[in-house]
Amino acid sequence: MRRCVLSLLSILCFLLIYSTTGYSQEKWTLIPTEKAPDARVFQTIVWTGSQMIIWGGWSNGQSNTGGIYDPSTDEWMSISAEKVPDMRENHTAVWTESSMIVWGGVNDNVGVLNTGGQYDPSTNTWRPITTEGVPEARNGHTAIWTGKYMIVWGGSNILDTFNTGGQYDPSSEAWIPIAIEGAPETRSNHTAVWTDSQMIIWGGIGHSGVLNTGGQYDPSSEAWTPITTEGAPTPRVFHTVIWTGNQMIAWGGVGDGGVGLNTGGRYDPSTDTWTPITTEGVPEARNGHTAIWTGKYMIVWGGAGSGGVSLNTGGRYDPSTDTWTPITTEGVPEARNGHTAIW
Repeated sequence: MRRCVLSLLSILCFLLIYSTTGYSQEKWTLIPTEKAPDARVFQTIVWTGSQMIIWGGWSNGQSNTGGIYDPSTDEWMSISAEKVPDMRENHTAVWTESSMIVWGGVNDNVGVLNTGGQYDPSTNTWRPITTEGVPEARNGHTAIWTGKYMIVWGGSNILDTFNTGGQYDPSSEAWIPIAIEGAPETRSNHTAVWTDSQMIIWGGIGHSGVLNTGGQYDPSSEAWTPITTEGAPTPRVFHTVIWTGNQMIAWGGVGDGGVGLNTGGRYDPSTDTWTPITTEGVPEARNGHTAIWTGKYMIVWGGAGSGGVSLNTGGRYDPSTDTWTPITTEGVPEARNGHTAIW
């Protein structure tokens, strides 16, 4: 049995639980709020293999606090505030198999940031990330973990968007710039996945408007390869993507003119081809939702729908059959967007 853990806009958190062999046990279960972090939005979340770590975001102002939730004990633990990075939102976080690295974002008092920190939950300690050779300050960027490096790319400094980035090695505490030759056009609020050999970025918003372009970056060769736009989903921002092990699935978001979307596509990097996702039985259009991959299904939930109204509905998508099934609403959390979810 596996669990999708949602960290929500309020201090309420829920588990969506189901059997790996079927959905007869599909249900929502409340997570305790005792010792939980303050209510927040636009925080980051990582899964350690046994615990969920939440940090930063907006909670009546930017935050640099967080918490650790252990589903085996159903308990929250606090994160040390000693040597913690500056308060921020719209930052990124990755899990390195032993620590969480947070970087970038925006702070109303300082502006956009190019600082960060590395948190070790085993010792409950923070240490700063070097700023020598660091990329330019930004928010709305993406970050992925390769197994050895954190790669950050794109984003905005409020005045402009970027198509630059950096590769950070926590073992040597060194930054290396990413090649810009052949890089996709500048953008922010795009998405990124790691395929085990390449970073794929897609969508977002740039100088030319909302985008449906992207690129694949191979850190071993430091080379970019464009992604085909033939058959690609329509341009969008504030969408989600997941990696299935052989395909990237993009869904939802906001298109040109602020139109909400409930369409998407599956991208196969081995053939550089897109396949559309069925719209039969699809959840209503939304952005600011979450999406996770269970190993068999993509589950989307929450977000903002028509007129910006928050949602507490969702669906699970099976790429092997190209079918959608609605998620139970029995015991479902209150509607929200800007939340986080992990599997």
